Amino acid sequence: MSKINRFKTIGTRSTGASHKNNGVPCQDDFYLNNGNIGIICLADGAGSAKRSDLGAKLITQNLTEYLKTNTKKIINLQVGIIQKLLINEISKTLHLLATSNNEHVDQFSSTLLLVVAYKNKYISAHLGDGIILEYHNNNSIMHSLPENGEYSNQTYFTTSKNLQKHLRIKKGLLSGTSFAIMSDGSASVLFDGKKIYPQIDRVFDFFEKNKLQQSALDSLVREKFIPICSGGDDCSIAILTVCM
Repeated sequence: MSKINRFKTIGTRSTGASHKNNGVPCQDDFYLNNGNIGIICLADGAGSAKRSDLGAKLITQNLTEYLKTNTKKIINLQVGIIQKLLINEISKTLHLLATSNNEHVDQFSSTLLLVVAYKNKYISAHLGDGIILEYHNNNSIMHSLPENGEYSNQTYFTTSKNLQKHLRIKKGLLSGTSFAIMSDGSASVLFDGKKIYPQIDRVFDFFEKNKLQQSALDSLVREKFIPICSGGDDCSIAILTVCM
């Protein structure tokens, strides 16, 4: 029988200078779940979509609630089937947003990054930019890179065509691994395209050892990430680990 782990999560977001200066709300959002099923889910709303903040909020909330209910059923399914189930939930959420707000679905576009863990297994999903990191043996390694379009400032969103080509699903055994997911704003501070900067290792280590307080993570992103992130973008990050 697989060991039943309990998981803890933490996350934060902060509005970038560009949005603050223009009176635009933070377009990053995230949703978390602790306990026997650990979930971190994060979305970065498209800057060109006028209700992308709402899209990011509801897509992370609805997918997390779906996974809370269904992870035990889908954790052992094939990657292709998991992808179809998640795409169906994305489509249902976008349709709900469009009809309840009398807007086209494109106005709720966002990227999507998530990790769900149950017992000794995980599933990750990644659509668009941002990055997913793993941490084990005191080292951060890249789990999933950003996917950009034809140009470096383009990416893929929940409203993009052919989600089957762009929603990347992975699954595997935890083996002590912690995960972090982050928007492209935070990623620009911690990853230069080739190298992961070591500051994130300390964040992982503190969280695993129960030394990372919510206020400390809030301050880190607000005071250290926001001033130097690319293009004055919003910054967000969420972390999942096994309870020690």
